[in-house]
Amino acid sequence: WLAAMAALARFHCDSGGIVWRRGDLYARRWALRGGRAEGVAAVLRPVLAWVACEESQGELHPMLRDPAVLEKNRIVLIVFDGREAGVERGGSRTRDLPCAIHVPFRAGYYKEVVLHLGLSAALPTHRGRGIGSAIAINTALAFLTYITTSLVIADLSTSATGLHLSCDLAHDAYPNFRFCNRGPSGWHVDVAKFLFAKHRNDMGISRSAILDEQTFVVRGSKDGGDWDPVGDIAWAGPPPRRCLDFLRRN
Repeated sequence: WLAAMAALARFHCDSGGIVWRRGDLYARRWALRGGRAEGVAAVLRPVLAWVACEESQGELHPMLRDPAVLEKNRIVLIVFDGREAGVERGGSRTRDLPCAIHVPFRAGYYKEVVLHLGLSAALPTHRGRGIGSAIAINTALAFLTYITTSLVIADLSTSATGLHLSCDLAHDAYPNFRFCNRGPSGWHVDVAKFLFAKHRNDMGISRSAILDEQTFVVRGSKDGGDWDPVGDIAWAGPPPRRCLDFLRRN
């Protein structure tokens, strides 16, 4: 009985079912893998691209440029606003307005199930409305999608949100401002090097980007210039003071 309920829940969460709701906002989720992935990706890609371009003022993430890339081991979460009319893009029409997206992907790492948190974007008009909780639920549902009790979660971001959550919830995380760890462990470095070797386009970083294996700072990820994590995070929103202090020291 429990196995049947789990299978039904997995089907719902991986096939476009509603997995989160807050007022007029709701989120639907798809796991793109297997035989139907190509068709589903073709329908979702124009909607994802519209939200991403609206947030970034026209810059399209490499993951969304090629339909064949999107359909491989991706989880797609789209948040809709039920109070506003939908959009039509590339032959796809939505009933309600798509206002945020989250597209993590499963990396091809051979030792563990590695989920990179991938691309997230929200319309400027919908920031600060609690959509982050939908992204957290989407990430947690990966345990059900991949039928596992252990996940390695990776992120590449200028936001302090992921760092704060990882410090609260992960068994072993770097960087970790709560415990002031001074360097990544060996397996952290192994996973990071694998991602840089195999998934640069998926993460949206240039071929010239360099990973500092001592601090995990990524340099030259966009245009050859250094990434200033403190400045970028301060611009993105006020992080916890201890988190900001940790980044300044390390």
